[in-house]
Amino acid sequence: MKKKLFKKEALRRKLANMKDYLKELETLSERDLEEYLGNFEYRRAVERLIQVIVETAVDCNNLIVISLGERPPIGYKESFLKLAKLKVISPEFASSLVPFVSLRNRIIHEYEKIKDELVFVSIRQILKEFARYQKMVAKFSSKGNI
Repeated sequence: MKKKLFKKEALRRKLANMKDYLKELETLSERDLEEYLGNFEYRRAVERLIQVIVETAVDCNNLIVISLGERPPIGYKESFLKLAKLKVISPEFASSLVPFVSLRNRIIHEYEKIKDELVFVSIRQILKEFARYQKMVAKFSSKGNI
């Protein structure tokens, strides 16, 4: 029982952190593309927030999957697909989140190949999709499923 409570509390903390990260990204989303391209500190802040939002979601996915008695997902993309398989989120919604894993990977592993325009146009999508994700997972958790 203590392990389940620990996982539920860990999930709650991660979802609260994600909400904060989304608020931070929201404040940065008010700039235009010209400002984004012209300010490397702003670009790096956006990139870092995208990274931590995706990683926080993957951490939440892993907590849920393990709490439901399943084997941990092998990779970031699989973690979203596994949530769909477990009926925590819909398969369509899981598929809409998977491309953000690829964006996170490009940000982390291929700095010289980042397309700043792609990152910039992804900001609004990330805000929308991960706010939806955060609410869906919180609702799932509040029903006593974890």
